[in-house]
Amino acid sequence: MHYDLTPEPGFHPEIGLLLGTIRDSTREWVENVGEIPDEWTSWSATPGGRSVGALMLHLVECEIYWLETVVGGKPFPSEELAAFKCDQIDQYEGTFPILEPRPFDWYLNLLETWRARAWESLRGVDPGEIRSRGGDDQFTVRWIVAHVLEHDSYHGGQISLMVHQLRGFN
Repeated sequence: MHYDLTPEPGFHPEIGLLLGTIRDSTREWVENVGEIPDEWTSWSATPGGRSVGALMLHLVECEIYWLETVVGGKPFPSEELAAFKCDQIDQYEGTFPILEPRPFDWYLNLLETWRARAWESLRGVDPGEIRSRGGDDQFTVRWIVAHVLEHDSYHGGQISLMVHQLRGFN
């Protein structure tokens, strides 16, 4: 088997490579998860804790926040995301919405739809440009996209671990 990354076309080469890496990161943990029963997307070890579905919603929320709002300068679409209970996520407190079981593919399609929207904010942007989200912190666009990549891998790993625990793997 031969592996390589395909940069996302239409972006600055550095950003395109990072986006291609995000896509590959997602591909890898999604393959690791495989087919799962709908009930597993809503399972949480603790009430109001992380579930596969809630983490998928959190991935959507964060990509929109960092890429569309911080990089693109657009207002955060709170009302649109509230329809998916994203407004009930407080990752710093570890609280997530209690969700109805849905197919894993439903969450994957949601992520892909919102991801495409978020990534549009990166077209024509130089990776060295500086962005701020208020306060004293400043970020290069390069750092923001790398942060989104790290975030995808981090939560993808959590999703994979939860699924493996549900399967009874150690």
